[in-house]
Amino acid sequence: MTRRTLQDYPSYLAPLLLSAQAHYETGKYEEAIKLLSQYRETNLEDPHATYMQGLAYFETGDIQLTNTLLNEAIRLGLQPKAPAERKLAYTYFLLGRTDNMFAVLGYLLENEAFTEQDATNALYLALTHYEE
Repeated sequence: MTRRTLQDYPSYLAPLLLSAQAHYETGKYEEAIKLLSQYRETNLEDPHATYMQGLAYFETGDIQLTNTLLNEAIRLGLQPKAPAERKLAYTYFLLGRTDNMFAVLGYLLENEAFTEQDATNALYLALTHYEE
């Protein structure tokens, strides 16, 4: 679908997003990325689509773009944001940006959604970072 088509027929957007999610859920990440890119051409401010696209890029191994999209989804007001923050901290770890990773883990600590698993992951990452 073209941007013009989506602008002229906004009712096509919801099925496009559902199709992208179905592709993601079935492991067809490249197709999900393609559909989400089309969707986001007319809906750049949609935090859920931005988050989903970040997750799809993570599955393809593009950690830098994942990081960028997760940050954008959080900036756009994604709710709940704790799952995105968890993945964001991990992408910072993979990118070797441990200061950013610890900052995000700090945000998670302040969040009511903070779990025992978050604490375990934070401790593990902290210990492996300081052993280097």
